[in-house]
Amino acid sequence: MKKIYVKDALNLKRNISISGWISYIRDYGKRYVLGLVDSTGILKCTTNKNKIIKILKDLKIGDCVKINGTIKTWNKEKFLEISKIEIVSKNELSINPNPYKPFDIFKPSYAKTFLYNRHLYLVNPKFKNVLRIRHTSLQILKDFFTENGFIEINPPEITQLTYYGEKSAFDIDFWGTKAYLTQCGAYYLEAAILPFEKVFAFYRSFRKEKSKTSRHNAEFLQIKAEMAWANLDDIMKLTEDMIYYLIRKLNEKCSKELKALNVSLSVKGLKPPYPAITYNEALEILKKKGKELEWGKSLGADEERILSKEFEKPFWVKNLPRKVEAFPYEICEENPKLTKTADLLAPQGYGEIVGTAEKIYKYERLIERMKEKGLDPSDERYKWYVELRKFGLPPHSGLGTGMSRILRWLLNLHHVREVIPFPRFYGKKPYP
Repeated sequence: MKKIYVKDALNLKRNISISGWISYIRDYGKRYVLGLVDSTGILKCTTNKNKIIKILKDLKIGDCVKINGTIKTWNKEKFLEISKIEIVSKNELSINPNPYKPFDIFKPSYAKTFLYNRHLYLVNPKFKNVLRIRHTSLQILKDFFTENGFIEINPPEITQLTYYGEKSAFDIDFWGTKAYLTQCGAYYLEAAILPFEKVFAFYRSFRKEKSKTSRHNAEFLQIKAEMAWANLDDIMKLTEDMIYYLIRKLNEKCSKELKALNVSLSVKGLKPPYPAITYNEALEILKKKGKELEWGKSLGADEERILSKEFEKPFWVKNLPRKVEAFPYEICEENPKLTKTADLLAPQGYGEIVGTAEKIYKYERLIERMKEKGLDPSDERYKWYVELRKFGLPPHSGLGTGMSRILRWLLNLHHVREVIPFPRFYGKKPYP
């Protein structure tokens, strides 16, 4: 088992043995210098011994090696003086650009190469920083919910229920029963508020949408939370606190990775509260910008992009039309054409990053909405969800977000697939 990593090696003053991969090789005549990279960083290694140099001349970037040597210091720089090197595994592939080199993997010209060789480009320094930030972000958000009294519940990813309709759901045969890969786990979290009141979940969601926008993926990591006794304003406040908590903690925990990506997260500039406009006000802004949208239609990627260029920080679009929103969402009393919903949009054209809604908890209103959406309340598949309304279900609200959308915005990246290790989206075979 590996015992010493690069991050440990620099603090040791003795002979060590360390394993990793060659990230660069430089020939200075009588002295060779190479970079040994592992999961924790890069260690500069050097030698002037002819016996070792002979081995180094046969190495290439990406070779897996084990090096013995001594940590030394010269001009305040620490390095490993090589006493022995062993080739563990050779890199026999020729791929251009070289994954180990610190080039900009996110340039559009590299998009196809990056997609179809994702298994190799995981080692790219820039992409490694993105994935480290993703990992840390998930830890931060779990901490946020836990600190706020939420319990993690794992909803099933195989279900008989769809949330946004069967046309946009992947169906499967579950031992003779037609089922779907989940679009949304909110149904199950609503059941879990009965014992726990505040619950959250991190899970895979699947959407069969023929969409090629920069914010859509067929498979994505979804974050959901449901809170009992909460109205729309409450869940919006929780969402703002969540986003701000993430930004502050990322600055603390990922300063090195953010700097390497040339990303600066403004804690002061992104501090809540965030401005809010209504759906009707959004249509007025769009009209002034030369983009008219028929009342009652959903805001699409183009409309959200236009709106989000009008704000310097995240902003809300509230009270979305009844006819386009999911049936569990509560209706506005003052205007029955609208719902008690609000989407949080990121600035600079990134669009929606979080959706929130106040949910229906009364039996009669849920039945009405199901019929309105063409669903049969007596359908056995929905029985358990409907009967929650006869089991003392309290008023409650929920939020939902795709982790990739938030990170795409925070890291100034073009597409959500740039923050996903192995993306799955419309128009591309699931390879690798």
